[in-house]
Amino acid sequence: MKVKTINRNEEELTRERSQDLKKVHRNYDPALHQFQKAHEYIRALNAAKLERVFAKPFIAALPHSDGITCLARNPRILNSLLAGAADGDIKIWDIPAKRTLRRLKGHTGAVRGISFAPDGETCVSCSTDCSVRLWKVPFAPLQPGPVEAEESAVLEFQGKNAFRGIDHHWRENLFATAGAVVDVWRHERSEPVNTFTWGADSILSVRFNPVR
Repeated sequence: MKVKTINRNEEELTRERSQDLKKVHRNYDPALHQFQKAHEYIRALNAAKLERVFAKPFIAALPHSDGITCLARNPRILNSLLAGAADGDIKIWDIPAKRTLRRLKGHTGAVRGISFAPDGETCVSCSTDCSVRLWKVPFAPLQPGPVEAEESAVLEFQGKNAFRGIDHHWRENLFATAGAVVDVWRHERSEPVNTFTWGADSILSVRFNPVR
């Protein structure tokens, strides 16, 4: 194993005045790049900085059986987090207790988006199985220990194409889905109330304006 070390003398590279030219050492070996040492020093410095950036204390791991594709935070309860996975599984996590409150079962494809309603008691999720499901979100009980349980959707909305993103309105019982088209849905109706198209490209994300 070969390990390269790079060191620099601070006095040789520090300018005495701000008007002085910055010293750059050139490499006159024709087999090497002129500024190879300078490039290696910058790369090593960036690598050291990245290690410090990602060296934050590890708190906990919230396991899933497949890769996580989307996350959503409850706007009313800070300790509640929803995570959707590629196998169609959605879990409601109690962050301080590091436990699963519910497993929302129903999607057969990858979950591509989750969004909470403004009351924090319901949420909507969309998947590549061309369906949108509305769920009830329980509160975390005060008793410690595992409380994992499976729960089914309250409502199901069927679309014509796979969905790529979803967002709930900030005040009304409306939500929008993105995919081949952008559909706007109401909780009380099984069909979209509005549909918007932009050419042949798929829309990957959709967001409501929080002001309107």
